[in-house]
Parts: sequence; C-alpha cells; structure tokens
Amino acid sequence: MRLKFLILTVALSAAHPAAAADSQNLMQIYQQALSHDPVWMSAQSSNRALQEKLPQGQSQFLPAVTFNAGASASKTEFSPVGATVFSNNKSTFSGYTYDLNVTQPLYHKQYWAQLNQAKSKVMQANQQLAFAHQGLILRVAKTYFDVLLAQDKVELIDAQKKATVHQLE
Repeated sequence: MRLKFLILTVALSAAHPAAAADSQNLMQIYQQALSHDPVWMSAQSSNRALQEKLPQGQSQFLPAVTFNAGASASKTEFSPVGATVFSNNKSTFSGYTYDLNVTQPLYHKQYWAQLNQAKSKVMQANQQLAFAHQGLILRVAKTYFDVLLAQDKVELIDAQKKATVHQLE
C-alpha cells in the first residue's frame, strides 16, 4: 500500500509540468523500495536470523571450557580440662579448590545431523530471500506501469475533452 502511494505521488507530480523535474524513473523507485518496503525488510531480517543457524551448528564441534573455584574456612575453639588460660585453644583451617575442565567432542552423530539441517535451513532462507526480492521487483514494476497507464488514461481523457470542446465551438 505504501509502495503504491509512493508511486502514485511520483506519477501525479510528474503529471504537472512544474514538478516534472522531480519525477522518478523505475530504477529510482526500485531503489527507494529496497529501503522502505516492509515486506522486503521483513524478509531480510528473517534471512539474517536464519543465517545464524550455521554458526550455531558449527559451535557444537568446538571445545567447551569450564572453570570452578571454591574456598572454605573453619575455625574451632576448644578448652581441654585442666588447661591454662594462656594455652592456645584455637584452630583455623582454610581450603581452596580450583577445577578446570576442557571437553572436546570427537564424534556425535546428532551434531553432524544438526549441522546438515542448519545448512539446509540457510539454503532455504537464501531462496526465500531471493523470492522476496523478485516479489519486490514485480510489485514495483507492476505499480509503476499501472501508474504510467493511469497517466496515459488521464492524458487521453484530457485530449478527448479538448477535442469535444473544439467540436462544440
């Protein structure tokens, strides 16, 4: 709808001699449609989202690294029977743990299946984008030529009116 309005506006401005310098050709309208057509922009966004399936599928073959760290401390106080006031009756224990794990999958059949599926989805997304691009070209051309036809009809009606007025004089 927005595309038809754009082309109709261009055509109406071209119908007036003062605005003839502002008229646009089919290629200029097509270039504007590439940046303003919501159907085309939606198709591009969907394609970009589906293009990420391939790196996601490939990422399963990369190594996974995990790191864990921990610390613990305990403090105890005891007083033995018969102990003097000055004896050391406190103990403190500290413990630290570190853990680093690296996991590399050697062979997972499901990962290969998912990678092949991701490749298929990317190919399908590319085909859908090409189809949307062709649809955009078709819509722009059809609307442009419809506007040209409407302009010719307006010019024909004006010529017929002038001819009728000339015959009636």
